[in-house]
Amino acid sequence: MADRSGRHRYARFGSVRLKVFLLYAAILLGTFFVFSACVHQYFRHEIYQKVDALLDVRASGLESAVKTYLATRKVDAPSGLAAFFSGYKNNDEKRFLVIADLLTGPELPEPERRLRTAAQIFDLNGRPIAESGAVQSAAYLEPQILSRALRGEKIVRSFDLMNRDLKPVRVRANTRTVMDGPHPRYIIRVLMPLKPVEEELTRLRRVLALLVLIMLLVTSWAGILLVRVTLQPVDRIVRKIREIRSDNLGERLYLHDTGDEINRLAQTFNEMLERLEKSFEAQKQIVQDLSHELKTPLTILRGQLEVALKKPRSQDEYAALLHASVSEIENIRRIIDDLLMLARLDSRAGTLEMKSLDLKPLLEGLLEDVKILAQTKKISVEFTSSGDSTLQANQIHLKRLFMNLLDNAVKYTPENGHIRVELKSGPADVRIRVADSGRGINAEHLPHIFDRFYRGERGQRGDSYGLGLSIVKSIVESHQGRIEVESPPGAGAAFVVSLPKKRNMQLFLAELLKGRPPGPKAST
Repeated sequence: MADRSGRHRYARFGSVRLKVFLLYAAILLGTFFVFSACVHQYFRHEIYQKVDALLDVRASGLESAVKTYLATRKVDAPSGLAAFFSGYKNNDEKRFLVIADLLTGPELPEPERRLRTAAQIFDLNGRPIAESGAVQSAAYLEPQILSRALRGEKIVRSFDLMNRDLKPVRVRANTRTVMDGPHPRYIIRVLMPLKPVEEELTRLRRVLALLVLIMLLVTSWAGILLVRVTLQPVDRIVRKIREIRSDNLGERLYLHDTGDEINRLAQTFNEMLERLEKSFEAQKQIVQDLSHELKTPLTILRGQLEVALKKPRSQDEYAALLHASVSEIENIRRIIDDLLMLARLDSRAGTLEMKSLDLKPLLEGLLEDVKILAQTKKISVEFTSSGDSTLQANQIHLKRLFMNLLDNAVKYTPENGHIRVELKSGPADVRIRVADSGRGINAEHLPHIFDRFYRGERGQRGDSYGLGLSIVKSIVESHQGRIEVESPPGAGAAFVVSLPKKRNMQLFLAELLKGRPPGPKAST
């Protein structure tokens, strides 16, 4: 019980339902992750664009204010704003500090107050002259930034700045040069701490993570229901298959005709069950027919031996009984030999040895033997041929094939009848037609004449055991050919055998790998 339970748990762990659910959940998780990353990246880009736009406005304002101050210093009679600056001609640092405070002061309205900035003014050597705002740092301007600014570039970047308390502060800065005519005069930098921005992005990440978790739980629950509903027909199929045994192969799987993959699976399984049922029925029929066929000669043989034992008899009587017993034993041997040949042909236990063979001389030799049998019934035998009849075949099996057909033709052709054998060669195959002038085969018997032990017209079959045409069909299929029957009412019967000149390589490889490729069906 424990072992079975363990296997059951392992089977559930490796079930299709679990695999589909895990794949579904993994795809959802990946989709939500990509979606969240795209949303986060979009809002980050938008926020940074707004930050850069604000810094650019502040830097432009600071640049304009410094240029105004430089211009007012050159005016002899200042007025207005120039008059304000004129009192500070000899103290640029104080004047610049006032300018910076005007742009970064705490009296700014929302949301500028939340995104407070800092302003810094440097000389051409990168030494800080004045600074004001949210970030206080007396550090020199970085050499690489200084050199780029002196070339006239506007530098916008994020970096870590050490404040006066020697703590790193992540900032975004807009750096540019203030020109005094054609000459650079000062370098200004407007900065903004990125802590508020990062806090907003952190909150966004938390919200997205929570939404992803909720959506994953909801969609996973929906996925479980979806998988359960989708695979429910499979469970019904499995339960039904477990109920099918060798004694109830007539059972079938019944599902709604939805046309989906599960419905096609059920239809395919029903087709397999139908083939298995026919195969089991055929095997049962063979066993029954074989038992019946062997019962008659064995009963005769036993009766003859019992008669011989009842009383002493003469030598001639014993000899007659022995000859009769040998005849019945020969009948049993023929039945067993035919069955063994059919078993070998059906199982493809060994690939037939194929050699190049000309059918014309083979048929001519067989017809010479048949003519001897036909003379006793005054039956005429005619043979015609055309074209090259060379093909790859097994000579022994083809002799058995055509001898069975010719023997049947002689057997079912009345006295003074006629047998015609035609051999025609086509581009890809050789066609042999064996026709007799007998009474033909009734329509109700045509679908069954190749069945084993089938004797639809027992009164005319003599000592036949119903295996000859089964052997003929198996030999034709082993050569990848086909056999057809033509029997118009009252006009005799004609068996037409078509054999390919070259073997189909695909079927040949299948024969080697699988032992028994699907051979062509006999047509009736």
